[in-house]
Amino acid sequence: TVEKENRLTVMDGLMNGGVASFLLINKSGVDAKSDMVYLKRQLDRIVSTYESLLPFMKSDEAKRWNFSTMTLVAALDWFKFRDVHEIAHRPETQSYLALHAHRPVVKSTDPRNT
Repeated sequence: TVEKENRLTVMDGLMNGGVASFLLINKSGVDAKSDMVYLKRQLDRIVSTYESLLPFMKSDEAKRWNFSTMTLVAALDWFKFRDVHEIAHRPETQSYLALHAHRPVVKSTDPRNT
């Protein structure tokens, strides 16, 4: 549906913001917490994008294993694994990841289990 496609686009934006703004910038030696306008805008974008996904994360649909849930689990766990942004430590993130942690594919692809 259009709603699902739009949600996937939002999830993609969440990942792009995290990769571009925090992981790559930190690896380049730039302080991601600096006063740079670009970084502040990206931070705001990540937070607002994340918050727009909260209703989905609490929905019954989010409990089912499908492309949307796989994408969001991968994105949020990536934020957590790389410790890229504080959204990784929010209770909503922890609850959502715990909801799907039992799945064999989640366990078998977790880099912390290697």
